[in-house]
Amino acid sequence: MKIGNGHQPSITTEESAAGKTTTEFEPLLDCRQAARRVHCHEKTLQRYARQRRLPAYRIHGRWYFRVSELDSWVRSHVNFDGHPCCVN
Repeated sequence: MKIGNGHQPSITTEESAAGKTTTEFEPLLDCRQAARRVHCHEKTLQRYARQRRLPAYRIHGRWYFRVSELDSWVRSHVNFDGHPCCVN
């Protein structure tokens, strides 16, 4: 069962074999890891995060990103009509 909405940390609750409930947080990527994943420069990601153009979290002055949110963001920006890959 997933608990969370908006920009709150994603929490997954699962029942273990012993019947106890465990809670897992989706790991966050730092700016360098996220930039490698989406194939762009770190400064570009930081600028987009400041402008709220992509989902990001600022913790102690550093930007962090969730893999699932980055993947969704990339998919939504590659599939829109104005993207160079879609223009014929």
